[in-house]
Amino acid sequence: RANRVGPEGAKALAEMLKFNTAVNSLDVGLNNLDEEAALGIVRAARQHDRMTSLGLGNCGIGPSGAKEIAEYVQGSTAMASINLLRNDIGVEAAKELVTIFRQHKSLKTLCGLKPEQTEASFAHQGLQPADGILIAADLKFNTALRSLDLFNCSVGAEGAKALAEMLKVNAAVKSINLRDNRLGTEGWYAIFHALCDNNDSKIESWDLSGQGLGPELAKALAEYVKGSAAM
Repeated sequence: RANRVGPEGAKALAEMLKFNTAVNSLDVGLNNLDEEAALGIVRAARQHDRMTSLGLGNCGIGPSGAKEIAEYVQGSTAMASINLLRNDIGVEAAKELVTIFRQHKSLKTLCGLKPEQTEASFAHQGLQPADGILIAADLKFNTALRSLDLFNCSVGAEGAKALAEMLKVNAAVKSINLRDNRLGTEGWYAIFHALCDNNDSKIESWDLSGQGLGPELAKALAEYVKGSAAM
């Protein structure tokens, strides 16, 4: 991970995976791969279905590539962890992956989070709305994570709405940083109203300075604070 393997190196790794049935964990994220190189690894791993963990973060994967990966994951009986953050898969592909994730028997994460992990920081990592959707899916079922830092990402309103759905049911997270994410009125409104619906929310503090909250959002925030036992 985080080397300079590049497309040619990825091709060599894919050839190895065609014949090697022992390797069951591989992370090629941050290796200057393009979509075709990443998919070559996916296709090779698919032949044996022994891969339990696959890191494909920041590999230039688009919507069509994400669809092929979704088909692989859906048919895999071994896959437990896959990381697809920082790609350009788009909102619809992310939602399709989440649907598969919820139905899958062995898959535990779409972001590479570990089941026992208590803190996760994605600050300044150039995330997109699709990434917010993938992270939210993980946290909807993760009972270990206590702190999530998404400062200065770009999860936008779509990512915020997915995170809001997570916040309706998550009773583990105590700290979440969503500053500078271009959530807009729609995104923040979804977050505050989701928290109002969760009487078991454990979130203890928010830094909302400089987020452009207007009077209507302030009202939604007030309703949330009024009913929160943890704030």
